[in-house]
Amino acid sequence: MSKKFTFVFFIILLTDIAALHFPELPWLRYFTKPAIVGSLIIWLALQKFELARLKQYLMAGLIFSLTGDVLLMFVRSSEYYFLFGLLVFLLAHICYILAFVRRGYFKPRHLPLGIVLVTAYAAFIYWKISDGLGENQPYVIAYMLILWLLAVTAFMRRSYVSLPSYQYVLAGALFFMFSDSLLAWDKFNQSIPFGGIAVMATYGIAQYCLIRGGKAQEE
Repeated sequence: MSKKFTFVFFIILLTDIAALHFPELPWLRYFTKPAIVGSLIIWLALQKFELARLKQYLMAGLIFSLTGDVLLMFVRSSEYYFLFGLLVFLLAHICYILAFVRRGYFKPRHLPLGIVLVTAYAAFIYWKISDGLGENQPYVIAYMLILWLLAVTAFMRRSYVSLPSYQYVLAGALFFMFSDSLLAWDKFNQSIPFGGIAVMATYGIAQYCLIRGGKAQEE
């Protein structure tokens, strides 16, 4: 990614984070939040990929993510928006997994320690939020499993892709897991000070890293 686009992207992300401090201007986030992923969609659409399949899955992941962002902005109107948002983000993660997975990834000589650590982290988060899930439990479990699989896929790419691609995709998967765990903790366990800022910052970085890592896979 060019330095110019990176600069513009993080300006958009910081603008959205700043918009969280202006609850008296709720309309502002209807522009800033979709613009985060929207800018990545525009950038990706302008890029040439040797592997069309990779670009298609990345684009699908971004489109589902943008849909989820929009749905989650209406959660206060109905809890169903949360469930629909959860579903489309689950589909986004499936698209990212399909973009990055290759044959042979899951036949390692040894299990990366990172997979053990993210599994323990996911189990800990579930343990802490499980009492507050209620009827959402099966949906949240399914979502957590898919997000965990994205992290596993990212770890298993180490021997198959360039180091920059590996590092960016892994960072994206881990930032996504951290962002969603903060969101889940805040929603189903207890409120987190400056939780909205932390969730959006890590979410924006996650999306940026996944797309940048995807492009780096061809370089």
